[in-house]
Amino acid sequence: MLKYTNHPLVDTGLATITAYAEKDEPYELDEADLEAMADYIAKNYTKPPLIGFIHGAVFPNSGYTNPGLKTEQDRRDRFGPILYGYRRSPPPEAKTCVFCGKPAIEQVARDYFPLLTGRGVINFYPEGDWGMPVCGTCLLAIQAYPLGSGGLLLVVDSDNPEIKAHFARRFLDYNLRAINLAQAGGDKAALRPEFSQRTLLVKTLLDARAMQKENVALKELFSITAYQVSNSGQSPSLEIYHLPMQVIGFLTDMNLAKYHTDWRTIVNRAWEVEPKTKRTKKKGEPFKPRRNYLYEDILNLPNNADRFIRTYFLRMALYYARNSKNDPRDNYSTKEESGLVSWGITEKFLRRIMHMDKERTEQMKKLGDTLADYVKAQNDRRFFREFFTVKRYDSLRTILIKADLAQAKNGQAPLIAFDTYISVFEDGEDLARTDWRLARDLVLIRMVERLYELKWLGENTDIIPDKDEEPETNED
Repeated sequence: MLKYTNHPLVDTGLATITAYAEKDEPYELDEADLEAMADYIAKNYTKPPLIGFIHGAVFPNSGYTNPGLKTEQDRRDRFGPILYGYRRSPPPEAKTCVFCGKPAIEQVARDYFPLLTGRGVINFYPEGDWGMPVCGTCLLAIQAYPLGSGGLLLVVDSDNPEIKAHFARRFLDYNLRAINLAQAGGDKAALRPEFSQRTLLVKTLLDARAMQKENVALKELFSITAYQVSNSGQSPSLEIYHLPMQVIGFLTDMNLAKYHTDWRTIVNRAWEVEPKTKRTKKKGEPFKPRRNYLYEDILNLPNNADRFIRTYFLRMALYYARNSKNDPRDNYSTKEESGLVSWGITEKFLRRIMHMDKERTEQMKKLGDTLADYVKAQNDRRFFREFFTVKRYDSLRTILIKADLAQAKNGQAPLIAFDTYISVFEDGEDLARTDWRLARDLVLIRMVERLYELKWLGENTDIIPDKDEEPETNED
């Protein structure tokens, strides 16, 4: 009975064979299914458009993809033992397959398994013997994994078997269509993925059935790890992307009805825009965006959480985006998009991604409401703009003290309680938190949302700056 091995390349291959056989689980596969997959590989890896790519980037120097072999018989002599190894009986002295524990039938190196050393090189192998012992089924799975990979190179693994199978199935469907188109039209460009690899990863994840379930319990969450594998003989490489459980949890939350509409609008505004160049207009081809900047920034969480919040939730134009011709973040505007500013989405992000203390989060919301009500009641345009644009902590404190004093002169209760101020902005009296700018942005998000609801912001949009005139600094 076949089952997943917890090795990403082998498991992607098994999921690919399962999807090709139109079955649900690897244990349902029989020899006829293995035969069908091996036949497809034998037919298509040995001719354009795949032969050059597979030989150059996946299995360099493999016998059956070697363009130097001119006859079909020469190739069959090479791929027979590899693709159809599951037919072979292991020798009596067979070693154990390093992936599944069955008797091995072949000792493989990098020509049939990416990122290993070459044949005869004993470095990094046990017992002073080159290569890895692999059984016939796992060997076929390794040959099949590119078909279940994004762009034939992006391998996706997960601790959730349903997600693992989902990626392999989606990528296989796309790759089979692309291969057919390329063979019919002689166009290798058809093999190019529809999206950039990072965008493809997140978009394909969000299409998964498991991501559509509402009220997903914590125990049902999962993580995924993707491997961008190039086995090129000249420049082998491995890039790893990880989406941990807390990020998956946040993305799942965004499918709930209360967040879905606003979240989809935020995501849609993150697709790259058509560059305004004469060359593009001359082609006369419709522009198809390949990159979603929000999706790609998700893969850097939580390290970029502060900037992610400021850019996507506060809708502040990203200073560094102005250097790109198709980055929409250069045109983000709190002034024009205040209706997209959502405390509900931001709060979910804080809890899931940043694990922020619930009490501090509630204090920020309360402070945002209080300051928004003050601005509305006093029509204090100056305070709002200064709070929005302040870049030094001492200046922030001065702005809040002045507003508090103005309240006192009017016989009103203080705006900010001491405990609230300490909780939000300081680690102790006169000691600013290292994340005070983030705290200011979070309070501002609630203020903008509240003032938008009160209709005040729509009448005073002129006080909101279009974009930062300079990048953020670390000055206090």
